Amino acid sequence: MKTYGYHLFCLKPLYRNMKKAEKDFEKYTFEFAKTTFEVIFDVGSNPPQLLVGTINKNWATVIDIDVENDFWAEMNPDDFFALRNVLFLNYVDGSFRSVNFLYRIGENAPKTQSNRRVKPSELIQYRASKIKKSDEPEKTVFKGWNDHILDGKTARNFDKTEKFLGKRVADFCRENNISSIWTTPDLEKEPDVIKYPWEK
Repeated sequence: MKTYGYHLFCLKPLYRNMKKAEKDFEKYTFEFAKTTFEVIFDVGSNPPQLLVGTINKNWATVIDIDVENDFWAEMNPDDFFALRNVLFLNYVDGSFRSVNFLYRIGENAPKTQSNRRVKPSELIQYRASKIKKSDEPEKTVFKGWNDHILDGKTARNFDKTEKFLGKRVADFCRENNISSIWTTPDLEKEPDVIKYPWEK
């Protein structure tokens, strides 16, 4: 069972702008209850998702967006109760419900996408647990690209590429037999600039 949902109409302009610009991820932040929240809007996933977490506090959630139903969103009740505890907010008088928080997510969304690219490291806390064993979930630092047209091998890890770099990038890799290359955090740091496979 889920808590009450909310129509995030405010996401519509950003969603349309991102689709037009062919950009899968957009990140923004907002302040609420003396806490800074980050939101990563993934319009490439099906359904589109909001990855929402706190800065310097241990809380994060993933919220599906039903675009066909006027951007309807619902929070998982366990995630909402955990958020309430993190923020030290009382629900007894009904002053803080999930709809209040969902409203703030939508209200603070930008109208247009930025030129900034969301890095894989910014998605780790939301997606690391979803990586298949065959895609080496322990390797979370993006390293670059392997063009298998040159070595004659078959590309793999498209699912991991899609989760951390977006559907458009993963589809390009599928079409061109390219694998993303990853390593462990103890061996290498993430590049300052993430280049897409068509930018090599």
